This record gives sequence, structure tokens and C-alpha cells, in this order.
Amino acid sequence: MTEKLFHWLANFLWARAAKCVNSVLRENRYNTNMVWSEKRIIIFQMLLLILIVPAFMSYFRFGGEYQYVTTFVMASILCWLWYVSLRKFWRVGLAVADVNIKSGLDYGKSLSLCKNSLCFLGLGASKLTDLPEFAEALKRCNRDDEVRIKFLIVRPNNQQLATAARKYKISEKMYEGKVEGSIKKLAEQKKRHGINLQVKYYSSEKSKDYPIFRMMFIDDQLCLLSYNVFGEGDGSQLPQLCINKGASDRDTDSFYYPMKLYFDKLWSDPSSEEIDYEKCSE
Repeated sequence: MTEKLFHWLANFLWARAAKCVNSVLRENRYNTNMVWSEKRIIIFQMLLLILIVPAFMSYFRFGGEYQYVTTFVMASILCWLWYVSLRKFWRVGLAVADVNIKSGLDYGKSLSLCKNSLCFLGLGASKLTDLPEFAEALKRCNRDDEVRIKFLIVRPNNQQLATAARKYKISEKMYEGKVEGSIKKLAEQKKRHGINLQVKYYSSEKSKDYPIFRMMFIDDQLCLLSYNVFGEGDGSQLPQLCINKGASDRDTDSFYYPMKLYFDKLWSDPSSEEIDYEKCSE
């Protein structure tokens, strides 16, 4: 009885699966039914998972080649569907989405990936400059004939820093002090340790402007994208996207392209002034 029920359920799900896959493949991926198509794929994957368990149980209880082949085929289809679901994200450069930075590619791990270049856009980069891995990362990326280390950060006297501190009832100098400390460490790396780096102040027409996004470009191949939220921890609790440059023939096929273009435009903006290294390193 159990084996007959299993066979009936397998045949029923195969028929539903074939109809589901055929419907998904025939739909235009950009039409309004795309969300429902994604849901159907997920539902089909769940059905396969539910079916695989009794398939194994049936195989070990009744034996036979049919159950073994069925289990293998279903597992293969499930893996293929997972691959298809993820491939479209990989093709546009969306490699990994970390629920939060501290449990994913955190600040220390990201610095360990830096071998040839490092570009950063954010508030002050103190989460990087405070780490012991920071100096070693700069040494690996340092090149005498070319600047491959760039930091674009806010001015320490940015009004938004003090406003945020007052709003969340902390010392008005806390955020400002973190930015100043980070700038000093960067200036010391250049003046005292000979690291060929550049640090500029984030361009803004208003003194209250600050970069919403936090971007870290590693070896011109990987972009770590997060955002800044005042008054909620050190930022490591926030989500993060890992965007690959990709191996496509056209760089515009990846979301890495607009991210890097955005950084380069801010960097070359005439209002983005380079810091005074002598003064900042004192």
C-alpha cells in the first residue's frame, strides 16, 4: 500500500512539475507574472524536497532500482533548479547577499582579500583603519608608480555627524572623533610608512550631505555595498551585497559597472578636495 501510494504521488508530482517548468520557461521573464513564476519554482523545489525523503525511506524498505533512480533524478532536477534560480543573479554580478556584515564578509575578511587595490566610499572608514589587518592590506596594495588606494570620506566637521549624535543622545564629538582618528591613521600611513594612497573629502554642496551608501572596491573585481545608518550600532548588523565585476565581454553587463562609475565620478568631482596629510598626521 505504501509503495503504491508513493508511485501515485511521484507520477502526480512529475505531471505538475512538467507543467510548472513548461509554464515558467515559456513566460517572458520581464512580464508582470514574473513574481508568480519565481514562486512556482520555489514551490516546486519544496515539493521535490518533500518527495525525496519518502523516496529514500521507500528505497531502504522495499529496495529496487526504481526508487533509487527516482531519487537520483529528483535530486538532480532540484540542483538544476537551484542553479537556474541563482544563475541570473550571478550573470549581473550579484554574487552574495549577507544578511549582516558580521556574519558574512566582514571588515577583517574583506581586508584580507585586498591584494592589488582598495577604494572606499563612506563616512570615515574607522571600521577598517581600526583593524590590525588594515596596515597589511595597504602594504599589499601599495604601488610606487600608481595610486591604487583611495578613500573618499566626509569632513570631520560635517554637520550631519553632530546632528546624528544629538539625536541619539551621545557625545557630539563621537562621530567627529572617529572620522578624525581614521584620517590621522591614513595620513600616517602615507607620511611615515610611505604608502602611496590618496584621501579626499566627500564632495557636497551642503555641509549636511553625507554618503548614504558604503562602498568598498577590492582589486577592481569586487564591490561590497552597504549603507550608513546613524545610531544603530557600528554598522556590522546591516545587510551587504557582494557584487562581482564578472567575466563578461561587456563590463556593462554587471552591476559593478554603475557602482564603480558612481565612485569615480565622485572622486573626480572638483569639490572633492584632497586632505592636508602634513596637518592631519600631526
